[in-house]
Amino acid sequence: MLGSLSNDVWKTSKYGGSLMDNFNRIKNGGGFWSGDTYSKDALAITDPNTMTTTFDSQRTTPLITGQSWQQLGATVLLVHELTHVFTNAPNYGKYDHIDMALAAKSAASQLGIDLSKQLFLSFPDQNGMSNKEYDRALSSYFNSAVGYACRKVKL
Repeated sequence: MLGSLSNDVWKTSKYGGSLMDNFNRIKNGGGFWSGDTYSKDALAITDPNTMTTTFDSQRTTPLITGQSWQQLGATVLLVHELTHVFTNAPNYGKYDHIDMALAAKSAASQLGIDLSKQLFLSFPDQNGMSNKEYDRALSSYFNSAVGYACRKVKL
């Protein structure tokens, strides 16, 4: 899926390392924290300027400490946050939900996976949605595709 992200992102380009390399950039940068994300919608937020990821402690604890199916949600959440900042210079450009959803759709297509049949998942159509609703739908599409991919490779 990371290979399906566009190479150019505003004033920077796609990161050449792996997802684990990107994890280590945050771990060795600003770090991973729990606290308030200051958003009623976000379970986690990654600041591209400080390379800090903050997980909403109230809403993510059940994902980390719960059953294995809940822990998959924590994996999806982490992949989601790491994908946002999968650029060479995250403070100059990051991937938005539209970029991430398009990459997930493209990767699935390249692998011959029809998400509409496998998950009954259609790519979001913005008609009749506010920008915020559309962004949430794109985020959900990406997360569903990542969750499906994680189950397929049996993480």
